Amino acid sequence: MSEAPKALNAEILLNYQRQGTILVDLRSSAEFVEAHIPGAINIPATDASAFPMMMVLLHPHAPVAFVHDDAVEAEEIAQAVHKMRRNPVVGWLDTPLRRWNHPEIALEPFPTLELYEFIEVVRTQREDEADTISILDVREEAEARLSGIVLGSRLIPLRELHQRIGELPAHAHHITVCMSGERAVTGASMLRAHNLDAAALYPGGVPHLPFDLREAI
Repeated sequence: MSEAPKALNAEILLNYQRQGTILVDLRSSAEFVEAHIPGAINIPATDASAFPMMMVLLHPHAPVAFVHDDAVEAEEIAQAVHKMRRNPVVGWLDTPLRRWNHPEIALEPFPTLELYEFIEVVRTQREDEADTISILDVREEAEARLSGIVLGSRLIPLRELHQRIGELPAHAHHITVCMSGERAVTGASMLRAHNLDAAALYPGGVPHLPFDLREAI
């Protein structure tokens, strides 16, 4: 039986991260994009009671720690995930993330593209850039069939991404897309946690793109 999770100060939390623990940021996509701990993965806790099911987005057996602006909710989620016995839970940040004040590691904005910027990338992308710019759609296939996918993009549903990151070109700049942007942020944060260069289309998604930039699957 794994050790019970516990409250962690910033230094101990970062030490766990350096040793391979996944930091899961439970705040909203908007809050995460504004400022986050580098290397953290954003999985918003929109429903704390259902959150443990979201752990399917991560490798089983990978150790995790949680951060949030609500330390009480972070503890509740840490304890609930611990009871699942799927991922070892080392603990949660003992203070709200908005009070983060580490002398060496500062919170950073998360890289995103606005809709007009993304449209410009797609319109100007050339065939010889196929290995340097990679557009990744993290929606489910049924969603993609309804609205099409971005020209030249690849489809890997978010729930499969942790198993298929190895399919992505290691030296490309990856841009993740979804329906409205939230899953794109989660997907891009997963890629960056694996040391890939990634940004998210946020806010906005494939249904907001002109039809001439989409294709059927």
